[in-house]
Amino acid sequence: MVNAKYLIIVIIFSFCTIDPSSTYAAKKKNCPQLTKNINYFVEIVPKEIDYDFRISQKQLNRMAGRLTGSRGIRREKVLGLTSTQHEISYKMSSQPVTMSKTRFCARINSVSLKIRVKKLKVYVLNKYKPGTCQYKAIIDHEHEHVSTFQNGLKNLKDEFENRIWGIIRNLPPGIGTSPGRASKAAFKYLDFRISRIKDPIEKQMQIENESIDTPLSYRKLTQKCNSW
Repeated sequence: MVNAKYLIIVIIFSFCTIDPSSTYAAKKKNCPQLTKNINYFVEIVPKEIDYDFRISQKQLNRMAGRLTGSRGIRREKVLGLTSTQHEISYKMSSQPVTMSKTRFCARINSVSLKIRVKKLKVYVLNKYKPGTCQYKAIIDHEHEHVSTFQNGLKNLKDEFENRIWGIIRNLPPGIGTSPGRASKAAFKYLDFRISRIKDPIEKQMQIENESIDTPLSYRKLTQKCNSW
């Protein structure tokens, strides 16, 4: 296995913003539909690739073993590694409604979602210097992992943009004994739906990364140069 690639997902729970002036009395017993437009914004916050060409064989083996639990790694053959990390964070606001003195409901009316790249680092064994055949072969291989990661984040963004409006529109309202509790309940509904969007895509990213690191791909890589 030439490379170990790792997807570390950090979910930041939403920050809740509630405008007390938007709370109004509802004549109907059921929570009314939104009276304002649904606003949403999705963006990727990218990061340039960070390269490390000074890592030793021992350090590279240790890092690869730590990140993968040593499963399937031929340690003497770890020549390069790509490590990635991203987080999904979002801010939401809601429209609370007074249903009675002790009962409130809330519907989400605004979401701002960011997919932020926290780490994008490529390691190349220090034995192979820039400009050599081996160095170029390893870099080309690692860039396949970088592309898989970046394409996966783009797929996440596209899927959020395509589905978030409909999800918000169809979410059940949050119910609580205060506007804040009602809004918090509504946020939990959206948090669950966001997980249902992101989880399959992140799983596919892992599968595609694993397909890059196979015995066959390793043989092809080592055949590009005369000696290793």
